Amino acid sequence: MHWTAGLRLYCISDAAGPPPVMCIVSRTMTALRLMIPTAMYAVCAYAFLLPLSLLFAAVIWANKVSGVLYLCTDSVGIFDFIPPFVHSVAGDVYYVPAWRVYLAWYALLAGAFLLPALIIWFLRCLCGNEEHHDD
Repeated sequence: MHWTAGLRLYCISDAAGPPPVMCIVSRTMTALRLMIPTAMYAVCAYAFLLPLSLLFAAVIWANKVSGVLYLCTDSVGIFDFIPPFVHSVAGDVYYVPAWRVYLAWYALLAGAFLLPALIIWFLRCLCGNEEHHDD
């Protein structure tokens, strides 16, 4: 008998009796493998990679955009990635139209959300779908 909600278990039972109570894990298994759907691994990997990707985007914004497309006199490094970019403080100014700054921000934010998904997709394609289901 094969249980699908956990480890591969082989149960001792008689064919006509009630469901088995005592089960023995097969000793022929070379590695214990939980039957967790691959999608769950992908979701966990995405949740792990997303903050790293957002941090990477914030560093790019602080080094390549802040001070180039606009000037903020009370700059706080990577936290400049959080809008609004120009404040009502004297000296803050856009060097380009404000819509271009926000367009660059939206593009970088979209890239930060897509990057982990693309990494996971690339790794799945590279490794192939190695799921084997024995019934």
